[in-house]
Amino acid sequence: MMKDKAYLLVGSYYRGEDERSKRYYKMYLGSIGDSRVYASSTLVEVERYKPAIEVEWRELRRGEYHLYEIDRNAIKAAGVIEI
Repeated sequence: MMKDKAYLLVGSYYRGEDERSKRYYKMYLGSIGDSRVYASSTLVEVERYKPAIEVEWRELRRGEYHLYEIDRNAIKAAGVIEI
């Protein structure tokens, strides 16, 4: 049934190409085994906020969005959208 599903869209977008906007608004995708986590640059770049576990980080490009389909049994990656 369609009502048993939800969708999650996670991404990064900011206006302008200036370095200040990029530094402030950039987002990261972290991989921990088969799990994923999304975080702001503060959590990734500021030493006192970094997680205590090992995470492999990748910066999302401006306009890069990840779509997930969630149902009662699983969360599935449904695709990447570039704007």
